[in-house]
Order: sequence, then C-alpha cells, then structure tokens
Amino acid sequence: MHTTIKDIEFELNTICNSFCPICSRYQNHNGELWLNPHLKINRQLEFDLIRKVFDTTDRWADDLNINLIGTAGEPALHPQFIDIVKYLRDKFPEAFINIHTNGGCRNPRFWTELGTILDGTSHNVSFSIDGLEDTHGIYRIGVDYHKAVNHLKCFLEGGGKGIWKFIQFDWNQHQVEEARQRAKDMGCHRFQVSSNVCDDRFTNEIMSAAQNKINKFKFAPGDWDAGHLEPVEWDNIDTKCLTEQGIFIDIEGRILPCCMYYSGSIFAGTKQVFRQIMYSKHEDWNSVHLHDTETILQNQWWTELKQSFRKEPNYLCQMNCGRCGDERANYDVDFDEEEFEHETG
Repeated sequence: MHTTIKDIEFELNTICNSFCPICSRYQNHNGELWLNPHLKINRQLEFDLIRKVFDTTDRWADDLNINLIGTAGEPALHPQFIDIVKYLRDKFPEAFINIHTNGGCRNPRFWTELGTILDGTSHNVSFSIDGLEDTHGIYRIGVDYHKAVNHLKCFLEGGGKGIWKFIQFDWNQHQVEEARQRAKDMGCHRFQVSSNVCDDRFTNEIMSAAQNKINKFKFAPGDWDAGHLEPVEWDNIDTKCLTEQGIFIDIEGRILPCCMYYSGSIFAGTKQVFRQIMYSKHEDWNSVHLHDTETILQNQWWTELKQSFRKEPNYLCQMNCGRCGDERANYDVDFDEEEFEHETG
C-alpha cells in the first residue's frame, strides 16, 4: 500500500525583491554581503511541471497541505502565480493552501485579486512584516513598510485571510504589541510572532556585513571559504517528511524530503554532503523533468533514503531534525501564536 502524501511544498522561483541578510540567497564574505554562488538566481518552476507533479500519482490526501513559501525566492513574483493558485484551488477543493510573502512586490490590484480568489476559503497568506515604519527595513531590506501594509490591506479587502508574521529581533521586539494591535485593527485573521532562529553571533556578523555593503548583483568570489561542518549532537530524529508525510519540489524540479535538503544543496558547507546523500548511487533519479512522480516515489533509492532517517540519519537530518530530549539540537525556537477575530461594527 502506497504512502499518502499530506503535505507538499514548492520552491516556485529564485526571484526576489528583497535583500534579507539571513536568507540563503546571500553569503557573508570578507565583511560584505554577496549573492550565494551555489544558487541559480532568477529561475522559475514551470507551470507544466507543477501539473505533472500532481497528475502522475494519485497519492494525494483530500485535505492536502500545499505550501508556497519560498526558501530563496518570493513566490508572488512567479509570472503565473495567480494562475497557479487558481489551479491548486480548483484541483484540490478540500486542500489548504499556505502562502508566504514579503508583501512588497506587485501592485494593489494583484493583492486584491488574490484575496478575491481565496475569498470564502480556509487558505491564508502570511505577510512577513518585521517591525513598524522605523524598523521593518532593517531586516527586510528593499521592502517598503507602507507598501507591504497596503498590500496586506488590499488582500483583506478582497476577502482573503491574512496573517501578519513578525520575526522578533533585538531592534524591533519593543514593537510587538503595537504591531499586534495594528494587525487586529486592520482585520487580519492572525498575528504571528516568532524569534530569529539564528544565534546572536551569526546574526550580528551577517547584519553587520549587510550594513557595510550589499553586492546586490554580484556572486561571492570563487575562493570564498565556507568553513567546516561542526558535529551535531542529537538523540532522535523527528522528520516532517515522515510525521507529516511530506515532500518538497525544488527549483530544479527535483522531489526532495523537505526544504532543508534544498537549503543543504545550495549552502557551500553542505553542498557536497547533499550530493553524497542524494546521488551516491544514481543521478537524476528524483527529477520530475525526467520521471513521473509515482516512478520517483517507488524508486528504491527513495525508499532507502526514508528508511535511513530513523536507522542511520544523515548529517542534514541530524542538523535540522535532530532532537536531544525535547529540544532542537541546532537551535532554540521560541514561537508564540495568537489568533483573533476581527471586531466589526
């Protein structure tokens, strides 16, 4: 009996209007921020390939979770984004579509239309607005606060369920309550605040590099040193691809266990580790360009890979899903979420 897929995430593109320093699009080199030389910039996933992913297997759960989030790109900048959302909404009437955006791209008409398309559904869009007028742009470099907020309002006015997502840093943590109230007054479905998952040293170093200089259209030099991999302390592995029966489709059209594998494939320190894990036996076995979804999911290497997560988890799984007791091995997560209904009248 085949495993049902309950969760799928697409990396729609590697196009973005923002220069968020911690994003995998960028690297700190000699105290400056550069484009990641291991990432193929300004690529997009073909709409036909998205259709092929869904049309070549029947494993999909009726209440499938479909995530358009973006590891290295802004999903809404895909030129066929509206058509893709319409297709997903119509093909999976009972599914939940989860979209993340920085809100600073496109125009008001686009966001009103998206709200209209998702009106009366359970789908939602999270707008990453990390602060207020004076702090938002410290991390969301290149995204105008007023434009992002206006686009959120347009989405809400169109009928969509909008979430104000607020990443808490040292420079904006004093504004959490005011932002929460603004979200409530605006009519947001939810206000979500989470901590920066990176440690203080890394955050300070990369934010300092961004303040020094952002080489917006230049890749880090070829002699860029990625450093070495630190041993990971872990106890047991809690993998989303097993517990939530999920898969990830990256910008190359490959089926991967999760987004962390994609991140591992474009980070200098783990790129070779990724290749060893995924392609030590076969090349291109997980490419939807070359194979049907069902063929990939029945591939012996896919079966062996998923079985290995619990028996002999690889470095990527240890680093991202390894748990010592009930705590993450590689970072602490402090997450708080509050839902509220918009007060009318």
